[in-house]
Amino acid sequence: MVSVQHITSSNPMVDPEYDPRYFEHESDLNVLMETAKFTCNLVQHAPLKDMIAREITPKLGVQTDEQFTEYVKQTFGMTWYTCSTCLMTLHDKGGVIDHELRVHGTNNLRVVDLSIVPLHIAAHTQCMYTRLSVASVRG
Repeated sequence: MVSVQHITSSNPMVDPEYDPRYFEHESDLNVLMETAKFTCNLVQHAPLKDMIAREITPKLGVQTDEQFTEYVKQTFGMTWYTCSTCLMTLHDKGGVIDHELRVHGTNNLRVVDLSIVPLHIAAHTQCMYTRLSVASVRG
């Protein structure tokens, strides 16, 4: 899942256009569907089952892959920790930046934040940012 962002103004206070391209690839949806199935199954067994006082969301009532897929489409949301939005590869392969973090087709413009991370990590993004910062200082 690679999003698309475009600058719409030279004014830094104007938001860019943003298309997250959710579910553009079938594999994106399949991963989330399988995760939902796994989680629903997991909480039905001890010790988690004994720790859950009540469900916050209504009961899913879903059993089939098709039902889980529809559930994911209806309830999917984004986290506050966005990253992986500027692919580091060749421009003709959809890349935004080169190996020196320079934005393709520009002069003196670099991307130096977590948007260069190739995949979202299963941790707070501050962990990755700290690691990248330490690596850049240590050379």
